[in-house]
Amino acid sequence: MPIQHSKSNRLTPRKLEGSCQCGSVEFTLQSHTPVPYQLCTCSICRKLGGYIGAVNLGGIAESLHITKGKDMIKYDPTHSVHLPPLAPTRACGSIHLTRNSGTSMSIPSTDFVSRKYSAIKNRGTADEEVCSSERNFCSNCSTMLWLWDRQWPELIHPFASAIDTELPVPDEMVCVMVGSKPAWARLPEGKKSVHELYGEDSIEQWHKRHGLFVE
Repeated sequence: MPIQHSKSNRLTPRKLEGSCQCGSVEFTLQSHTPVPYQLCTCSICRKLGGYIGAVNLGGIAESLHITKGKDMIKYDPTHSVHLPPLAPTRACGSIHLTRNSGTSMSIPSTDFVSRKYSAIKNRGTADEEVCSSERNFCSNCSTMLWLWDRQWPELIHPFASAIDTELPVPDEMVCVMVGSKPAWARLPEGKKSVHELYGEDSIEQWHKRHGLFVE
């Protein structure tokens, strides 16, 4: 769908509706910045989003309304840990975790409900750190739904792939973090600007500069 401009050069609808792949979770939110123009190809977005990366939109955090399946996005801080050294296998009523050393533990599957994930930046290097952002998933089909960062608590970033509302088509794509993508991962065809790291604009700045910020 081409971008539609009103007389004031603004997009009009800003309510976005989204869902997970299995349909267990449905949600709505309001967005000032609904154009899916920026593709991130960092290793985190590629591994969690698949193939080339992920496209985030901007949203108003307090407007997020989970209309279905709120219980499918659960969080238990006692099990909110990274599990690279553990190999999970599901048994009757529990999840059995086997460490590389051969030791193991079992926890009730009802307790293993963390569907928020803070990614590991620079994994395997001296600069490894846990990101301040949280990705939220459906606990059934594992669809990535949105990202929230405690550094900017007023914002929320739904993944364009989870949005069911028809989104405006950008005139060009902004491809960021291409310095970390493998050679085989090809960028989308068409007009685009390519950045080794990040572009000059935030999502809000880009929308305002292009006259697409929704008041």
